[in-house]
Amino acid sequence: MPRKTPRRLAPEIRSHDILLTALELFARKDFSGVTIREIAAACGVNVALIYYYFQSKEVLFEAAIEYAIQGALERYRTRTNVITDPVQSLDEWFKINLELFPTLQKMVKIIIDYSFSTPGKAPIDAQIRTLYGQEREILFSCIEAGIQSGAFRKVDPLKSAIFISAYLDGLYMVSMTRPWSDIQELMADARTIVWDHLGIGRA
Repeated sequence: MPRKTPRRLAPEIRSHDILLTALELFARKDFSGVTIREIAAACGVNVALIYYYFQSKEVLFEAAIEYAIQGALERYRTRTNVITDPVQSLDEWFKINLELFPTLQKMVKIIIDYSFSTPGKAPIDAQIRTLYGQEREILFSCIEAGIQSGAFRKVDPLKSAIFISAYLDGLYMVSMTRPWSDIQELMADARTIVWDHLGIGRA
């Protein structure tokens, strides 16, 4: 079989292409089951190019997780940049989780596989905590603003933010263990539960 010729990608999209491919492979196997050589072959590039952008598999793994969640966070910040209504801001977070569901599902899967398949590595563990912390801060700020404006009833904003984050992660788990589930419907149900908890729309 002829050897693949490395693709000549524009520098600005090479890293993006590698991260997408790595995310896909890490989601299919666990962290320890994927090699840099496999990722390079799947990208159609040589191993040296992978190492040019990412010094090790651990660094690439961290970057793949960050790529997934930062895509959601950046989209949220862009959309809510001029929104002052906390209800609308919170609604955008649910919409973005649905829009980016396939990518975020892969992220959740590789985090779970990593947690069970390998001894913890401090930089990766710290990266996961940081990214979830950013999500929690977004939700906390939105809920706190809603309480202060009177749009939400008085609840514990931190506990509510943690609950929403955990509930959404649960939907990603459901999509993997029960793939026949209607995720759009379940996401709508999750939104209804959260809206009820926050007292949104009550007379």
